[in-house]
Amino acid sequence: MKLMDAVKQLNNDELIYIGSKSAFVFIGTPEEFINTHEELSMKWYERLLRYQKNAENAIANHEKSKPKDGESVTKKIQNIRTRKIEDVVISYDTLIKQWDKKRLSLIKTYSTSSKMVEKFVPFDKRTVKEKYPRISNPLSTVFIVTGNEAGNCWTKQEYDKRKLTDNIDEEDNDDT
Repeated sequence: MKLMDAVKQLNNDELIYIGSKSAFVFIGTPEEFINTHEELSMKWYERLLRYQKNAENAIANHEKSKPKDGESVTKKIQNIRTRKIEDVVISYDTLIKQWDKKRLSLIKTYSTSSKMVEKFVPFDKRTVKEKYPRISNPLSTVFIVTGNEAGNCWTKQEYDKRKLTDNIDEEDNDDT
């Protein structure tokens, strides 16, 4: 069953909790979801686009840091045994292996984020995987839908606070 069909079957005096991977992406009444589902989906889609763009920028920035051919680097590293700072020469081969390893990781992140953008489905059109009453409130229904979004709210109070600040990406401020 699609989420919108399931939500329309509920009374408007109960709360619904909608999530896919972890926590909830929406908490409110069925009527609130019906009225705001397009905006909710657009915000999450834009969030995925930002992740993809950040991953693309990270690759571009990493390319600029490629070690120069044949050049080794001297780094100051604390010797654990003596606790003294020592100059350690890191060979070009080691530097390029580390650089390549990070580059592959960045490419994988970009690929994953691109697939998530490509496969994004608006929340109202998603399949309901599970539906059950919320233990803490019998007048609430939890919907677990298909997808990989890790929501950022567990309670109605958290959701309302984020909604007031209109910032679903509060924890994303540290992402680069």
